[in-house]
Amino acid sequence: MRHLGAALGLALVLSAALPSAANAASIERTYPVGNEPFGVTIDPSDGRIYVANSDHGSNNPGFLSVVDPTSPPCTPQSCGVTTIALASPPTMSALDRSLGRLYVTTANRALTFVDLATGSVVMSIPNAGSLGVAVDEGSHTVYAAAVTSLSMVDGVSGAVLHTAAAGPNDNWWAVALDAAARRVYVTNLNTGGAPSLVILNADDLSLIGEVVLPEIPRLALAVDTARQLVYVGGFSGAGRLYVIDANAQQITATIDLQAGASVPFAVTLVTSEDRLYLSQISNFGPNSIVVLDLATLQVVQRISLPWQPGATALHANGRLYVAGFSADLLAAILLTNTAPVVDSVTLSPSSPRTNDVLQSSVAAHDVDGDALTYSYEWLRNGTLLAGASGPSLDLSVAGHGDRGDTITVRVTASDGQTTSAPATASVVVADAAPTASVAIDITSPTTNQVIRATATSSDADGDALTYTFTWRVNTFVRATTSGPNASSAFDLSIAGNGDKGQTVSVELVASDGTLQSAMASASAVVANSSPTVTVSLSDASPRSNDVLVATATAQDADSDPLTVTYTWSVNGVVKQTGASTSFDLGVKGQGDNGDVVTVTATATDGTASASAGASATVTPGRRH
Repeated sequence: MRHLGAALGLALVLSAALPSAANAASIERTYPVGNEPFGVTIDPSDGRIYVANSDHGSNNPGFLSVVDPTSPPCTPQSCGVTTIALASPPTMSALDRSLGRLYVTTANRALTFVDLATGSVVMSIPNAGSLGVAVDEGSHTVYAAAVTSLSMVDGVSGAVLHTAAAGPNDNWWAVALDAAARRVYVTNLNTGGAPSLVILNADDLSLIGEVVLPEIPRLALAVDTARQLVYVGGFSGAGRLYVIDANAQQITATIDLQAGASVPFAVTLVTSEDRLYLSQISNFGPNSIVVLDLATLQVVQRISLPWQPGATALHANGRLYVAGFSADLLAAILLTNTAPVVDSVTLSPSSPRTNDVLQSSVAAHDVDGDALTYSYEWLRNGTLLAGASGPSLDLSVAGHGDRGDTITVRVTASDGQTTSAPATASVVVADAAPTASVAIDITSPTTNQVIRATATSSDADGDALTYTFTWRVNTFVRATTSGPNASSAFDLSIAGNGDKGQTVSVELVASDGTLQSAMASASAVVANSSPTVTVSLSDASPRSNDVLVATATAQDADSDPLTVTYTWSVNGVVKQTGASTSFDLGVKGQGDNGDVVTVTATATDGTASASAGASATVTPGRRH
């Protein structure tokens, strides 16, 4: 590789930025390989890729990087990449599938045979090759260029069958074979100013002819056996591709690749696609892969690269593998991209209410296996909702959806290059049932009180509500009211509506005319009613020897039996307590002229009590 490195020079500059991919092509994945990778060969039997790490044609030992494209991305960086040790850095390689051998040209001008089954070197033929190499799989014959010569080698035994010597100032680089026409094509740099395409006989390497080229070629060489055309890339900075009629031995077309200062560096012809893939390098413009339609000789695609490319090879998996010459990597380029497909979109819940959160679920696929991202649009009755761009939609947000509205989600999937057709799913916002609670204003009522139940309610749809109150005493229904009034009264004084110790409860259901709330309830236990009592005295102005008689009237709302106790006092001093209703003023100290005699009657039901009092003033004199 020393000659290749010298010719390329150190002035090749890495492009500053990665331009956007053209026509949806993209670098899908990269693999770390050795220094300055150039030649790329794919074994179709197992899909493995062999990369020649040229190492700038150094004198160091070399190696081939073996890449398994089916390995998952992982760490460390060497994952998916193994190596085959060589005595010298490799340049290019060619595969004989039936023999399972890879023929590798190396910097020390040797042609090395590698057994792919064992990953080992079988033999190395000195002075037999350092640059381009081609193999005739039918005869197992290898053709390898070594700058000043071309060797024809038996691919089985390693015997050198013929050698063609380059002329003065000639430099033979790339090699292409037309096995059917028995021709070998070699690019000739010719340092004396006469670059050409040399045509040799594939049987004995005798000269068939030579086509003079307008500019120096390098390694961009391919032969279209079906059309009998040879494609040669110029390397002087014009960025042109020359089409040569192999039979007439003359240039029939010159294609301006319109790549600025870029020049063709290597080429891959894919007959099944009728495409030519040219890797182009540049000091000033973008590095790229240019795709040429062979039927029209038109550039149909240009794929910008962030580094200088080496050789390329098309894999059966549809990826073009490109050696990243200046980046020490192998890149898999996805040439054609199929748009993803959204298989289905569903929304949950399927009958949402106006305060629910709608959640979308998307099923999609991409035949290229690309990772997908999704874009969401939400519509209310066909009108796009501004700012709603996530996988879910909160219907409680004002304007996002009320009862009867049709909510639609529109989803597209993207693989980073193309977007799927949109898929939609719709639901209709269902009626939301109202919610309600109820409370009783008096928590411990007595049997003659009027209690009131008041509803607290809401309806997410803002519907007008009606209320049904059902009053119960213990378990028996005593009253039911319905209507728009959010409160209801219940009179405990009505017979049967609640006596001491009974539980009075109210059940409430609110309705929006379509749906009802869950039943709410509240209850109270009827408390004990205190008795009432009044008392009067037989004489308001008794004499000092009279007997006062008290008359008490006591009642109890709960009909509890009552006990009445009388407390008699003179001028505030208690003189007598008990059940007696009379008080003798004639007893000393129980009533002298001017004394105030008071009686207090206390009625009790055993739990609660009530008191009432009456007074009289002792008056001198007697009645007549």
